[in-house]
Formats: sequence, structure tokens, C-alpha cells
Amino acid sequence: MCRMDVPSPCRSSARTLAALLVSLCSAGLLGAAPLAAQRIAGRVLASETRAPIELATVVLLSGEGKSLHVSTTTDTAGAFVLYLQKAGSYRLQVKRVGFKPIQTAPLEVTGPELVTVEVLLGATAVALAPVEITGRAPIASSRLDGFHYRRQRDLGGTFLTREEIDQRNTYQFSHLLGMIPAVRLEQTTDGFPRVYMTRALSGGKR
Repeated sequence: MCRMDVPSPCRSSARTLAALLVSLCSAGLLGAAPLAAQRIAGRVLASETRAPIELATVVLLSGEGKSLHVSTTTDTAGAFVLYLQKAGSYRLQVKRVGFKPIQTAPLEVTGPELVTVEVLLGATAVALAPVEITGRAPIASSRLDGFHYRRQRDLGGTFLTREEIDQRNTYQFSHLLGMIPAVRLEQTTDGFPRVYMTRALSGGKR
């Protein structure tokens, strides 16, 4: 047994404090464990693989399917918890991009208990808005119309492809003329080659 001596002038205050503590304990306001709240907890999984679905939205509905403006999202394990104000009948609406939304059957909560549920979502194809790509064909210069006409109909001439020009690796046009069989280049003293046509041009390579 423990004994506490209280000075005579303070005994009245001590009695008042003790009475207050007894009243608080009797009222359940001090030292009492809080009552367990009604909760609905569960997991959201993919129906095909049973893999957890993260960031799924879980909305609390009344038993009649009306929104109660209470919602949460699932964590990396697909788990969620919803706290209820009172017992009753509830439904859950679960949705996630890439999955078909689902609304559960009524869940009956009768008291301060934990109701667990497992929700399976089936994957669905997401229809994206169509994207239209438009372009404009380049307008060919009228100076090249005759060139393309002769080339397409093999009406004669020698045609150098871009690959052949790149392989030549030159910066002088005269070097490209030297690739044509009917053309002869003659070097001059001024450094500019003189071009001679040795014969009429005939159909050549493309």
C-alpha cells in the first residue's frame, strides 16, 4: 500500500482532483480504449493474373448505389481502407484506366467490425481518340519536269543517283561530269576544266 501525505491546506484541493479523475474515468473520457470504427478494407486485383492494381479509385456508395462522397485509392499492394460513419448497407465502385469499372454487391456492416472484400477487375481495351496526320507533297520545280519525264520513260541520258554522288565525295561539279561516258574534261592553265562532248548521249544508267 502506498501512502501520500498531503499538507492540511491542500487536502481539500486533492479531494476535488481525485473526484474529478473518478468522474472522467466513469464517463469513459480517460484511460478507456476507443471503440473500434466500422471499416471496409480489401484489395483490388487483376482478374486474369491476380496481380495487385495500384492507384485504383474506390468510391463508397450507399446500398442503393448513391455516392456518399467518400473515396480512396489503392496502394502498391492493391489494398485500401474506407472508414464508415455508421453501420448499414454499402456498395463499392472500383475503377482504373485500362480496366472495366465494377460495382460490388451490397456489403452489410452491422457493428464496429472490419468487413473485408476482394475486388477483381478485368482488363479492357482503351479506345483512344483518332489522330489524323496530314501532309503536303513537295511541289516539283517546272525545270525538272522534263528531266523526270525522260528518266521515267528511259528516253536517253545518264542519271546519277544520290548514292553515286555521295561516293564521289567531291565539291566540284566538273568532277561529276567526268562520270558521264560521253563527256571529256580537259584541264586548262587557268584551273577551270574545259568540257567536251565526245558523242551523242544515249540511254544510260539510272
